[in-house]
Amino acid sequence: MADLFPNASEFVVNGLINSHHIHNYGGITGIDVLCDASSPGATVDSRERSPHRCFPGTREQYITDIIAWATVSDDDHPTIYWMKGPAGVGKSSIAQMCAERLKACGQLGAAFFFSFKKFDDPARLFTTIAYQLSTVLPDYRLVLNNKIYHDKTLVEKSISSQLNQLIIELIQELVEKGKVIPRKTILIDGLDECVDAESQVEIIKLIASCVSTRSTSFRWAIFSREEPHIMAAFALPQISLYSQAGASRSMSSTLLFKLRNTRLSSLSWPHGTEFIDSFLMLEAFVGASFRVFNAIDLEFQRQLEVISVDSLQNIAKLDHRKDLVADIFAEDSSVSDRTEKIIGNTVFGRILPDYFQKFDPSSFLKVVKKLEEAGVSRPYHPQFGSSRAGSFLHSFSLLRPCGKNCGVYKIGHAEKSVIWYWEFDLEYRYFYQFRTMNYAEAMNIYRLEKVAMWDNSVLD
Repeated sequence: MADLFPNASEFVVNGLINSHHIHNYGGITGIDVLCDASSPGATVDSRERSPHRCFPGTREQYITDIIAWATVSDDDHPTIYWMKGPAGVGKSSIAQMCAERLKACGQLGAAFFFSFKKFDDPARLFTTIAYQLSTVLPDYRLVLNNKIYHDKTLVEKSISSQLNQLIIELIQELVEKGKVIPRKTILIDGLDECVDAESQVEIIKLIASCVSTRSTSFRWAIFSREEPHIMAAFALPQISLYSQAGASRSMSSTLLFKLRNTRLSSLSWPHGTEFIDSFLMLEAFVGASFRVFNAIDLEFQRQLEVISVDSLQNIAKLDHRKDLVADIFAEDSSVSDRTEKIIGNTVFGRILPDYFQKFDPSSFLKVVKKLEEAGVSRPYHPQFGSSRAGSFLHSFSLLRPCGKNCGVYKIGHAEKSVIWYWEFDLEYRYFYQFRTMNYAEAMNIYRLEKVAMWDNSVLD
């Protein structure tokens, strides 16, 4: 510069800085400070995480609904989406898939995956979100870098100050200057794994406040368990007004119980969401009568519409015998006595008489047919096994328009298989079933104790 103006001194030249270039002022930039105060390991594509992905063909409706919510152009659309559900039903898998798809189409602003005792610090939530936003919003990156460079303590302030000063105020500043800030979705998974309940509720309220004042155009997707304090927060009028709820429901409380039960550690369960998701599908179809039948028809139809035959074929590869053993070991008489009995190596089940009116035989038989079409089950005959002869003889016991309907199936393959028997009668209003490794023994017990085994059950 001195060569251009050899005799000049104490002058300033404006307009020579590229608007999208960040200078480091001879040292660490504001973005560097922000990165150090964030948790890169909690992002969607971090190598520090082991991302859970959905079992092929499952959860697609949930993912489709969230993507549609995130990308719709309607400004009056709810800007908070709460995906709720109990532990182990696949919320994180749904969150992962949604984040990946939104990122692929340029709609993801940021994603933060809370993880117990690893990424559970609320003080790093909004710093991590701000850093990710800076990678997709060049104008925002410039003003963010400048602000933090001049006040490096911003990353150490309260989470409310972080949200306001690192995100909201800067976005508003850009909008006032005529900059167009594209609508992005910010996804937060596992909010209930944040370090304490107070912080969890504060995060919800801060996001709701941002949305209610239209401080930014961002949409927020939050995934969590249905903890009482989180449910209470979302039920507040000032929050529920701007939020939309989705539910990822467990198809079987028995499954969740057995996965949590430490007594099952010796069974060497495979790890990973694919295992859990496929078992949820299995329990949704095969274990239908073990659930409360308040909405069984809707649940059957939903699963039939969402899951393809090709995807269901994966269930046949699972270890159904190990699942049966787990059910036997995990028996909880306080909840199962009315609908489930463990006798020997067999799990017997029924529909409670008071719930029988909600049982839809046509829906149930559709499920049976689809499992057979997918190769998950094969008709079984005690003399002919699951051979073609067994299938032919078995066909005569199906689809009777009145009286008793029953079926015997082999679920799974070879040493991983079990025998599944079911029976219902619309005239006498009952549904019974059992799963076993020894059909002859189980059928003898069933014939002798079909009704009597329930006589001592806990009364409704």
